[in-house]
Amino acid sequence: MQFRLNHIGIVVADIDRYLKHSLSGTVYSDVVDPIQDARIVLLDHSKNQPDTELIQPLSITATTAGFLKRAGGGYHHLCYEAGSVDAVESFFKASRTKLIYGPVTAPALADNEVIFGYTPNREIIEFVVINDQR
Repeated sequence: MQFRLNHIGIVVADIDRYLKHSLSGTVYSDVVDPIQDARIVLLDHSKNQPDTELIQPLSITATTAGFLKRAGGGYHHLCYEAGSVDAVESFFKASRTKLIYGPVTAPALADNEVIFGYTPNREIIEFVVINDQR
């Protein structure tokens, strides 16, 4: 199975400070995601490159707060586009990827559903379901 890369997720302590010191693209989404308890900013670089997602945990119980505390932030995950939840579930089964959580609605991604998994390579991956054809 092949999936198109949608974005690269980066956890940061302060999005505004990060943007002042980065080679960033154009901000096209800036929302608070209540499920992740985080501020999410999406940056568009061009039509030929994946976007960047900046994730700022808003509390110590946010889903990425532990990562920020342990690692100090940085690269967190890759997000791929999928056509259906079933396609993601099939990939997880075939690749022995463990479900972290989802599907849940992602306000930063046009309220599409997202699903997070943990691969046998010890990587976090996310799938955004663009056109669920269940």
